[in-house]
Amino acid sequence: MQLITSLTDIVHICYSPYESRSPKTILRLYNQCFIFAIMSRTVFGIPSKMTARKFFGSHFHSLTIHAPESFRIFNLKSIVTEQEERCVGDLRRVSETTSNRQAGQIVDNAIMRVTTQQQFAYKQDSFPIQDSSISKQARLLPPRPRTTFSADLIKNRSVLVSAHLKKDFRSLSVARMWWMWEGGNVVFIDGPEDPPVHGEGPPFHNFRSSSLKKRLSYLQDIWIFILDLLRMVCIDLGC
Repeated sequence: MQLITSLTDIVHICYSPYESRSPKTILRLYNQCFIFAIMSRTVFGIPSKMTARKFFGSHFHSLTIHAPESFRIFNLKSIVTEQEERCVGDLRRVSETTSNRQAGQIVDNAIMRVTTQQQFAYKQDSFPIQDSSISKQARLLPPRPRTTFSADLIKNRSVLVSAHLKKDFRSLSVARMWWMWEGGNVVFIDGPEDPPVHGEGPPFHNFRSSSLKKRLSYLQDIWIFILDLLRMVCIDLGC
């Protein structure tokens, strides 16, 4: 159930409108992608009929690693390609069934027929109808709680948790406005009722003023600062 819940949360964030993107949703997407990756490895284990590299391939890697990184600077719904993929499928089908397979005639024939089909067929409204149906089902789900890293996860997967926290410095913010301890678990302040932005940070970037390279370099600098700060605290405490 945790695997399904995480995937549902990921889909919800990835398909949310531009206005819903905030530091809180970026943090939540990072955390949910991490939980989904851990749960996938736990539930599916090592596949028996194919290699792990093929099973957990480029799509899995893109979702769990690159999706939250990209979400830092632009809304992921802007790169959804379902409708475009439908057009590619229609173009291929029309080219295979209604053309003479001559290169000079395929393009004009396919464009004319697909354009006519979209003007008069019901398929032009299929994506809004599907999107509406999915949204109605999603609203029936219970409110999503705050993301929680259990004490067992932190203890048994400490290396992975540390690598995850390195990618998002908000979880280690000194002001602790984004997380708290609760019964030995780490609870992130990313629930539906929590504020989307805190005055203490982190700053909110977009593709007009930043890039993935700049953003990752910025996070690396923050991580080094946090490590130096923790090192100074340990020296002061004699640990």
